Amino acid sequence: MKHLEYLKNKDNVMKQLIETYGNIELRRKEFENPFVTLINSIVSQQLSVKAASTIWQRFIELLNYELQAEKIIALDNEALRQVGLSYQKISYIKHICESFIKKTIDFSNIDEKSDQEIIDMLVKLKGVGQWTAEMFLIFELARPNVFSFGDKGLMNAIKNLYGNNLTQEEVKNIIENYAPYKTYAALYLWKSLNNKPLE
Repeated sequence: MKHLEYLKNKDNVMKQLIETYGNIELRRKEFENPFVTLINSIVSQQLSVKAASTIWQRFIELLNYELQAEKIIALDNEALRQVGLSYQKISYIKHICESFIKKTIDFSNIDEKSDQEIIDMLVKLKGVGQWTAEMFLIFELARPNVFSFGDKGLMNAIKNLYGNNLTQEEVKNIIENYAPYKTYAALYLWKSLNNKPLE
């Protein structure tokens, strides 16, 4: 695969990761629905994967699996608190629903927009910051050249694999070296966190 050969030739750490873990595919998120992906991102913020999954399951059950903006807005805030959402997250979720209903955010031609145009659009929403917008690009749209400097996991993986004493400039150079396949590099760095460090 062209992108994997490219990364292997550009970076020795990537070469070792790819040879260790094999092909990791970049796929669109299971929802294949930008609205649902955004709501899920808000639910998941600052939570472990397990906690986020539990709260998400309760949330969709509360809605009888009908994830529609109008239905979410109609829900009582206290009912949403009972599934484990904070008042702040409830506010963010309802704001996204309102923006979706009023069409102040438009996903109709999203595949024609650049990465930066999408980030600029999303961060106007309450509760959606740079990191959430970048995760949206990776997991909802499967954009190939996205890397989140704000992701602690990715930064930890770089320290683990390239050295603890890197300057910010050195980290930036490592990441730029992955272009135009930064997303694939990120997938391998995340994968490395779930396993023992490479020898």
